[in-house]
Amino acid sequence: MKSFFSSLLFLLTLSTYGISQPTRLWIDTDLIIGKYTRDVDDGVALKLCLQSPQVNVAGISIVKNLAHGYKKAQQFVSWYAPTQTIGIYKGAKSEKELGKETPATQALAAALAKEKLSILVIGQATNIGTLVANHPEVVGNIERIVFCAGRSKGTHFSLPPFKQYLLDYNFEHDTAAFALLLKSNVPMVFAGYEATQTIYLSKQDIEPLKNSNNKGDRWMHRKLTQWINIWSSVLGVKKGFIPFDAVTAGYFIAPQYLHCVPAAMRIQPEVNDGDRILKGATKPNLNAFVSPTGISLFCDSTAPAYKQLLINSFTSPTPLITTK
Repeated sequence: MKSFFSSLLFLLTLSTYGISQPTRLWIDTDLIIGKYTRDVDDGVALKLCLQSPQVNVAGISIVKNLAHGYKKAQQFVSWYAPTQTIGIYKGAKSEKELGKETPATQALAAALAKEKLSILVIGQATNIGTLVANHPEVVGNIERIVFCAGRSKGTHFSLPPFKQYLLDYNFEHDTAAFALLLKSNVPMVFAGYEATQTIYLSKQDIEPLKNSNNKGDRWMHRKLTQWINIWSSVLGVKKGFIPFDAVTAGYFIAPQYLHCVPAAMRIQPEVNDGDRILKGATKPNLNAFVSPTGISLFCDSTAPAYKQLLINSFTSPTPLITTK
């Protein structure tokens, strides 16, 4: 009886302070940090997830940049989760391999056969599209998939003063995978440009990484500094860079900071606003239509406080989370 009341008191304490069991999370990424002139936000997201008490990383799969991404994922695990055993698996080389089995899809299917998992997709969706198409028997164990993709209809991806619109990169590098996934019954969340566009990291924000005792932090400081310089010199953006993928990961790290609404997601042909990159008068867009009956969630903004959480993650082993 004493044991029962002790357990009940513990559960009530968890409820009172907003503490819950960490989410079992699989990360699917086109990890490219470390290659000069290439995005670094996937690295910030991976570090955040590996260190956060809010998630428990069940596995990591690589899409597109296989050799580089695999090597870097190994390094990140050694830097930020050295006591954990986390499998890393190579997936599709490109969108042309949609439907082709890979070590990544086989490993994720095996993991889902054993337990329920959420999936964070911070790259093109080829691996996850293949999983859903080839392994319908485990789809019911996907709790949710969160993508860095999607837009409100009519929204352009812009970075003033840079005059060229950006692409919805992850979606546009495998539209077929997204079309397949939208036909499934898997709960999905889309937290792309609109949810991330107000969060910038400056040189001052990342300074704590420079003098860290962690070798990975010091390496990241150099890569993030290079990226900030590229945004300044090439794009004309002087206030830092947007850590897109790291904000998308916020759905699992601190969901109270993301504003998400029910929406129907549709792929629609529209005028090509990225014609300097993609040829043609039109291109498909992944549009969100806010609706109380929508089966997906679309995140359209993030509270400024989330930036402080990211900064905290640079200065302590685990981010400081406000759960209420």
